[in-house]
Amino acid sequence: YAQPIDAVRGLVEQIIAGAPAAGSTTALTRPTRPAMGVSLAPPQVLRSLGQEGVLVLEVPPGSPGHAAGLRHTHRDIFGDIILGDVIVGLDGRPVRSAADLYAALDARRPG
Repeated sequence: YAQPIDAVRGLVEQIIAGAPAAGSTTALTRPTRPAMGVSLAPPQVLRSLGQEGVLVLEVPPGSPGHAAGLRHTHRDIFGDIILGDVIVGLDGRPVRSAADLYAALDARRPG
């Protein structure tokens, strides 16, 4: 199992910031991060179309992305692929890649 470093960078920073000092009896602070609960397309999909951003592949019912109204990529009745939403920004920060999306999410709090 491999995880991109950009996906965990914010968590590592939270763990370090919440770690108790040596010899302290204070409990470790549990890291938290916001999540959209969606699956993202590989970056080459949008790159092949000459577009920046992050393509949403799946949006499970009940996920935060579903609650936000994100649309998934799917096939229509003729078998043509209908692209889902393309995330190009979050809170005024441009999103050109999954790394940008993770960084923008890490700057937020869950909820």
